Amino acid sequence: MIYVLFIIFFSILTYDLRKGILLYAPFKLFFLSGIKLFESFSFDVVISILAVSMYFIKNYEHLRKTKTPWIYAILIVIIISIINGIFPEKNGYVLWSIFTVYMYAVIYFDSMNSKDNLKIAVYSIILFALIMCINGVIEYVMGINFLREIQQSMATEGTYFSENSLERFGITHRVCSCIPHAIGYGTVCVCFLYLILYIRYNTNMQLSLFLTILSLSLLFSGIVLSASRSPLLGLAIMLIPFFISKNILKIKNIILFSLLIIVAYYYAGEFLVKMFLSIVDENTAMEASGSGIEMRQSQYELTMMIWSQNPIFGHGQIALEQIDKTGMLRGAESLWFQLLLRRGIVGFVGFALFYFLVFRDIIRTQKERKFKLFFWISWIVINTVTSLPGITDFFALMILGILYKLEEFESVNTGIVKKMQALLQRNPRKWQYSNQ
Repeated sequence: MIYVLFIIFFSILTYDLRKGILLYAPFKLFFLSGIKLFESFSFDVVISILAVSMYFIKNYEHLRKTKTPWIYAILIVIIISIINGIFPEKNGYVLWSIFTVYMYAVIYFDSMNSKDNLKIAVYSIILFALIMCINGVIEYVMGINFLREIQQSMATEGTYFSENSLERFGITHRVCSCIPHAIGYGTVCVCFLYLILYIRYNTNMQLSLFLTILSLSLLFSGIVLSASRSPLLGLAIMLIPFFISKNILKIKNIILFSLLIIVAYYYAGEFLVKMFLSIVDENTAMEASGSGIEMRQSQYELTMMIWSQNPIFGHGQIALEQIDKTGMLRGAESLWFQLLLRRGIVGFVGFALFYFLVFRDIIRTQKERKFKLFFWISWIVINTVTSLPGITDFFALMILGILYKLEEFESVNTGIVKKMQALLQRNPRKWQYSNQ
């Protein structure tokens, strides 16, 4: 099975490199690091190295002359990954992330070199989202997770898959689909939902109403069935620009948003209210069997104590159970806790710089900033309050890259474009003469 899938994706790369890179990108979420093609090389590592190598050989001169966004952020995190991949011990997972995450983000962005390729990137994400969410609904209704069974048949022993048998506020069991943990599944659904909403209501790219409603409905069901709080917090932040954007304030959009809110409240209102309360209220958090503020405070104190034993480079990829004999860190879900423990102050500072430099690039280079800024802030917040097994920063850069390209190809409905269009409609002759 795994070799058949490899031949399929490699054949697509060989036939059309750019389209192959775009098509494969969302499926990185399916091919976990434990799914090995060879003894020491995962499926994703092999495909990523091949794609990066082929792209650089074919398009080196073009890449050298092209301005790649977040280039300084990517260079810094590559250097940090090399350091953390060698100290305190050789760590292949961290070293391979240079190709699977950061170099792939560069070629992914550059592959969207036309509107047609941008559409391929968007529709490949929608395709993956539909497959993932339909499988998620089947998992909840029938108790059968087809995609996970395929993953497990290809994965090596010890690959992480969460059971997620926890019942939470009426959801009898949390859904994961093809993502290792329910929190990650909910986060992926949130980010995809955000992208589709943005394309539909703030760009000129045409998505059919049927495909939009189907995708949004399935993605929303995924968010609810994941029964996870962190994705909901991220979604609340992502939705802010929709309510402060003038482009959204149209009667048809207001009606649709109102209907979505009414339907969401009708089917999951009590669940959503309790989930948000459990983030700040300790008693509700205990009812949800999740980490509360006091528990995270204890995790922070224990993290600081263990980190101080090896502050520069951390303890490497050693299992938390071997570091923490008390077991209290099993819920140490924050990215920053994990960075301090595993990568030390070097990794912590490196990733802080990475996130900041991407943030700065959005402010300095983008005309339409608020949607990108709130997405990136949301990604940082989600990573701060939880961990996302099986999901890397490439996932966020993939979404952000599409937002960049939508602006680059003038698909975004900015206020300036709308004013120019209105001016043309009012007095086309005057505009024609002024440009002669």
